Amino acid sequence: MLNLRPQHRESKPARANLKSPVMKVLCTGISGINKLKYAEEIKHNLNAAGHTVQVYDAWTYIKRSAEDLNQPVTKEKILDRYDVDQLRALAFERICQDLEKHGNDERNHSVILTHACFRWNKYLRSGFDVYYLNKIDPTFYVNVLDGVSSVHKNLEQDSQWKGRLRLDEIATWRDEETFLTEVLAQFQKKKFYLIPVEELSQTLTDLLLEPSIEKIYLSYPITAILKSNPKLLDEARNFAETLRRKYIVFNPLAIKDLMGDEKDDAGVLAQLRHGTVWRDFKLIDQSDMVVVYYPVQENSPGANREIFHGYTHNKDVYLYCPHKISPFWDPEIAVTKWFEKFEDLRDFLLSE
Repeated sequence: MLNLRPQHRESKPARANLKSPVMKVLCTGISGINKLKYAEEIKHNLNAAGHTVQVYDAWTYIKRSAEDLNQPVTKEKILDRYDVDQLRALAFERICQDLEKHGNDERNHSVILTHACFRWNKYLRSGFDVYYLNKIDPTFYVNVLDGVSSVHKNLEQDSQWKGRLRLDEIATWRDEETFLTEVLAQFQKKKFYLIPVEELSQTLTDLLLEPSIEKIYLSYPITAILKSNPKLLDEARNFAETLRRKYIVFNPLAIKDLMGDEKDDAGVLAQLRHGTVWRDFKLIDQSDMVVVYYPVQENSPGANREIFHGYTHNKDVYLYCPHKISPFWDPEIAVTKWFEKFEDLRDFLLSE
């Protein structure tokens, strides 16, 4: 078995010392993800690199605005209030004022946490006023994702959301939040990234400190590996960590759908299967290259589709595969470079 356990990431401090432009990130994500917690981790990372980041949490500003008006709000009732849109507008006016106040420091980045929409009382409602897009003028947009079972568990422990949403409703809301955030980014001709919540702190830190860093989508035949040798998934995860010494890596296994309570719900299972394919293609589209770890001989239609999608969407595709996958599949016309030895792929990608 290959030993891919990553070494200490010596290159990270060197990257962190590079001068980067001041960045403003509009970060969305449905409830049950705890974006604010990860934003605090990002603050810690940037402080260690000699930068700072101001976090502007929409809910925090809404509460302060309501208190200043002597109309305190609670999160349990905020979405039922008749004046929620006005309170949100007042909150974003103050966010814009604070952004302007702190915007002159070239080492002071900004992360604005908000919702694009809410699925509340069985219907969709706005979570953001597009009037503020040009006033905020984000450098790029981020939508944060987590698996539906994990989100459902967190929401059931939240007094605002307990008992309100089924698994399929969470999956739908997650897709709506992603779609609307991407539309906002397209409207402003800005970059848009999907980031799994468990990778948010590291990935967003890297995007803030060095936005030009190359990005990899790591593809591997998950189902085939689980059937033949599940331990190889650990090797793939370790390979991802090794690559992060030099790249941003988008790992499809960081979003753990199809692994929790949804396995017992036939309706949501079908929804998530289709959604997983769509999401993985999105992760490929936001990457610079596709790296394929294909150590097993069993054919994987999913990995093959990712290879083909990347190659036909202007991405370099680098494949490690020690055998012929299928007599109907020729890697010489579907990949940029094919490696029969894993070490050759690793050395190729990590060489300076």
